[in-house]
Amino acid sequence: MARIAPGVIPIKDQNPYETIRAIASCAVEMNDVVFIAGYTGDVAIVEQATAYDVEKGGHQKLFIARTGCEDRRALWIQPWRIATKIDTAGHEPGDPVYLGEDGAYAFEVTEGMYERRIGDVVDEGVIHFDFDGPTTAYQATAPVLYSGDVDGTNELCIGPILDDIEVIDVWAVYSGNLGVSGDYIEVHNGKGAISSRMNFDSKKLGAIVRSQNVVSSTRRLSSGSSIHLKTFGKTPDCTVHILARRI
Repeated sequence: MARIAPGVIPIKDQNPYETIRAIASCAVEMNDVVFIAGYTGDVAIVEQATAYDVEKGGHQKLFIARTGCEDRRALWIQPWRIATKIDTAGHEPGDPVYLGEDGAYAFEVTEGMYERRIGDVVDEGVIHFDFDGPTTAYQATAPVLYSGDVDGTNELCIGPILDDIEVIDVWAVYSGNLGVSGDYIEVHNGKGAISSRMNFDSKKLGAIVRSQNVVSSTRRLSSGSSIHLKTFGKTPDCTVHILARRI
């Protein structure tokens, strides 16, 4: 038998249920299906998922509540769970389980529901929820790409945007003949620059210039806000692409 030093826990056993501590934006019961709707500091804020709104269950990473809680209280969530004492009357082992309404599950997809399989019936009264397994329809939020053409004559505004987003990457494709010193572009929001300067000095037609970083304090934008492309210099003509994820 392997010997373990006193006080040392094997890494695989430190969190056997892969639980995450989160804050609920509404009252949540044990075994409710939830998704991460945002963050307060480093702590996730979760909402009940629903198959009747694609933005609240269609492509988000889903979890199941290991514990229940009241509004704005802490709870534990996990990406899988074998739930017992569930009403599975009329359903056999292997039957699919789908995302339902307001944190609930369903055994069939009815009109108006977004089809997303989240588990299987294991036995009478037992359901295996697994959001990381092959029964899950989607695992990640689809990225969003915003693009805009600028000719250096004025600031271009993209928006208002429809989702809360976090900018992941920014790059520009130069469309001028030959850039000179002082030709550059920046991506801004209402708080300041999101990107670093993308300089076009000595760049030729078709050259790609990527932002060296995105600013952590300004990279998140709320729905209804706008993205601003600010040009500087004589010929900063280009097409700018902003890659973001919904949050």
